[in-house]
Amino acid sequence: AVLKREAQDATSHRMLWHHHLTLASVYRDRGNLAECDHWAEEAVLHGAARGIGDAQQAMTLHRLLMAFHTGGVARFGPAIDAFLTAHPDELIARGLSALAHAHAGDDERAAAVTRGALAQLDAAAADEAVGMTLGLLAEATTSEPELAGEVRLRLEPYTGQFLVFGQVSGTFGPADRCLAVAARTMGDHAASLRWLDAAQAQCEAAGAGPWAAECAALRRPVAPA
Repeated sequence: AVLKREAQDATSHRMLWHHHLTLASVYRDRGNLAECDHWAEEAVLHGAARGIGDAQQAMTLHRLLMAFHTGGVARFGPAIDAFLTAHPDELIARGLSALAHAHAGDDERAAAVTRGALAQLDAAAADEAVGMTLGLLAEATTSEPELAGEVRLRLEPYTGQFLVFGQVSGTFGPADRCLAVAARTMGDHAASLRWLDAAQAQCEAAGAGPWAAECAALRRPVAPA
């Protein structure tokens, strides 16, 4: 209610746009997809009307995050790679590319993109894009234990935090859930369960139902190869 009122009362066009994005993110993480889509549409319409240059990119990230919860991002792969060709320094786009290839079953390509992303991350200044990109890479390397270990090492400093981008306009759940994914890929099931317990508690405290469901899914036994 407070966010809605602030969005309606805001006088800055960019602030109003950002409030809409924040509401979309909050509702997405709470599992209220109808309200999430409503505020995302409000954001993109307001951004287009007011000439906010990154409005369409923010809407694309929203759609990708929605797709993660509802069937995977494989179908977005060609569009992500086209964007990455034009914007090679965009860290999150590189993480999304790796994830899209993994969801499409192209583990070799996902691993190649991940290696490039890790090299880029090691040269990048620390900012919010780094943590979220590492979370995406943890999801993209579930068939590559060695790469998962490299991602895990870099992601461990983010333990206890939610992975966010754009001042919470995009979120990727608790870092501990992504660490659990990496540990599970490495065969370190004890560590995976510890991080899952921590992530589950964070999701419950935040009312983040979809991410709690993702944690629950990770508790299922690993299918035999």
